[in-house]
Amino acid sequence: MICRVFNTKKLQEWKKSYHSFPEKSKTIFHSPEYVNSWQEYENAEAYCLYIETDDGRFLYPFLKKEITTKWISSVYDIFSVYGYGGMISDNESPTDTILD
Repeated sequence: MICRVFNTKKLQEWKKSYHSFPEKSKTIFHSPEYVNSWQEYENAEAYCLYIETDDGRFLYPFLKKEITTKWISSVYDIFSVYGYGGMISDNESPTDTILD
């Protein structure tokens, strides 16, 4: 299994991974440009998780935002931009055991 995490410092790798997926699998909401454009508005950091297994390749772009509380430190929320997005795959029928 291959697992990579991209952020704005690894933008070219993120773009290359995103563009390697079939057009029917991805939308504008998964593009690095779109996800990165929301960082300032959401006061969050853009990331992308790339996983490659025998079952296929998977890409999950998201924003990471710190949740501040007076009880717990270093707690984060991860979410898709504008409520859209989620994970994409080049496999139309991945199994339930991707990470086993």
